[in-house]
Amino acid sequence: MEASLNSILSKEEAQNKLNQLETELDTPEIDQETQAHLALEIAIIYRDQLLDIPNAKAWFWDGLKRSPNDNLRYELNESLAELYTVTQDWEGLLEYYLFIAKQKWSDPGEAHLQRASLLKTLERPLEAITACEEALSALDQESSVTRSIDKQDRYEEALRLKADLLTEQDQHEIAVDLLIQHHDQLELNRSALRHAYAARILKNHDQERAGALFQIAYNESPSETLLDEWLSHANHWGDAYARASAVRASVKANSNRQNTRVSARRLAQLADEVHIDSPLLSIELYQESLEQQLDLDIAERLINISEQRDQFQSLAQGLNLLIPECFEGEYRGLLKLKRGFTLYILRDESAGEAILDAMLDFDGAIASREEFESLLGWAETRCQHNDYHQVLTWLDSVGAFGTPTPSEPS
Repeated sequence: MEASLNSILSKEEAQNKLNQLETELDTPEIDQETQAHLALEIAIIYRDQLLDIPNAKAWFWDGLKRSPNDNLRYELNESLAELYTVTQDWEGLLEYYLFIAKQKWSDPGEAHLQRASLLKTLERPLEAITACEEALSALDQESSVTRSIDKQDRYEEALRLKADLLTEQDQHEIAVDLLIQHHDQLELNRSALRHAYAARILKNHDQERAGALFQIAYNESPSETLLDEWLSHANHWGDAYARASAVRASVKANSNRQNTRVSARRLAQLADEVHIDSPLLSIELYQESLEQQLDLDIAERLINISEQRDQFQSLAQGLNLLIPECFEGEYRGLLKLKRGFTLYILRDESAGEAILDAMLDFDGAIASREEFESLLGWAETRCQHNDYHQVLTWLDSVGAFGTPTPSEPS
């Protein structure tokens, strides 16, 4: 065997060697393993010395059928598969995979999987789907709990291959359902891989469901790569709430990296983009941005949109953040007065104290009467269900129009 592998023989020498080996093979006393070794050596001479491919294939087959030895079978298998591939004898290779799948010593799941992959390459999708089903059936003899890691890897490969084939047949939903069935029986990282694969199948066909699948995959097994993919999909296709979920996940992932400024900016940027169509979500995002880092511009935006949408809790929060950063004076007094009105609307017991505090910034007089009256007008429209006259009485009692008298908000 070594001579036929490592030295070049003349045609006559090769033929003499073949005659010798075939004579040995006909000896009745030799065992099956020796017969298989002799057949392998004959096949190699035909392949490498005489370049006789048909005879080489025939002798590889002969050795494969004789061999009782796993290592020798492996060498014969590899040689035969390689020969079919090099000569592009695809039908022969398909028959070879079928033969292997039927042998007691073989791994039928692997053989059917190889056959399915080849059929897909040959653009024979229906046959490929059938081969995938045979592979999955063979690999599914054990449960996902007891299946070896290697077999589970091949099971997942066969599952993805079938999903790809179904997708090529425009059966996207069936492909996705195939991938995510029984995912709860898997380890989280494998379940995440399935959900992410399903999301990629749907991302150009059902963007909303694809976004949800990316989110599930990331929650099961967070990774920077998956987060980037989810963010990219959400930013391109997602609605405001889908985008918010992805951005919030990104903020959480960066929480231990001292990237609070970047996180705050991302939240605020998204809030700016969605404030017209999703104002309440925008308010939440501004609040979350301010939790990451105080920014007076963001606080003002929170105040403005909260005021427009009558969201008094978030309005009070924005005012509480902005007021301490303002210089003493009438502008700060107006902000404090608005905070007092807001607390009154919220029936907060500290409303009266907040108004008295605002009066200190006016220094006994209100120069900006127009702004003050505008503020009163705002309070009137917001308090109309609580009796605006009661508000005026209260303002007078705390000194907004003159000498204060003790009183509490209703």
